[in-house]
Amino acid sequence: SQADAMVLQENGKSKSGILPSQFNFNHADRVAVTNCCISCLGSSALNFGNDAHNIKIVGNLISDCSGAGIKVGSPQLPYKPDEFTLCTNILIENNAILRIVVYYAGGVQILHNIMNNTSYTGISLGWGWGTTDPAGNGGMVVKYNNVTDAMMSLGDGSHIYTLGPLRNSEIAYNYFGK
Repeated sequence: SQADAMVLQENGKSKSGILPSQFNFNHADRVAVTNCCISCLGSSALNFGNDAHNIKIVGNLISDCSGAGIKVGSPQLPYKPDEFTLCTNILIENNAILRIVVYYAGGVQILHNIMNNTSYTGISLGWGWGTTDPAGNGGMVVKYNNVTDAMMSLGDGSHIYTLGPLRNSEIAYNYFGK
C-alpha cells in the first residue's frame, strides 16, 4: 500500500483511508517499545499517530505485516488541526522491520535499521505538497539504514521516498540494494 493508504469498495463506491494498526499510541509521552517480535498481522504494527512525544522504538523485529511496521504522525494534521498534534522526538533505531512511514512529525531519528522485501518504499517521509505543511514538520535524521528489495509491487517510490518540504533534515550514509 502506498504510504499505508487503502481503498475500500462499498456499494459500488470507492472510499479511501489509512490502514489500521494493531498497536496505537496517541497522546503518549515517554513510551519505549524495545526488544519485541511482532509478526503475522493483517494491518500495520505500531502507530504513533497523534500527539506522541519522546518515543523510543529500539531493537525490535517487525515482519509479515500488510502495512507498515511503524507509522509516525498523521496525514490529517494540516486539515484537522483541532484534532491532531505534531509528533516530536521519535527515535527508531536498530530494528529489523518491514517499512517505516512518517507523515507530519518533528525531530524523528531513523538510525541503523534493516528493511527488505517491501511492496512499496522502505522509508516514506513527509506528506502534502508544501502548501499546508504544519510548523515544526522536519528536523529528521535518516542515517545508516540498510534498505534492500524495495518497490516489489508498486512503481512510484524508492528505497527512501520523500514528499513535501522536510526542513532541517538529513538523509545520509544509507545502503540501498536491488
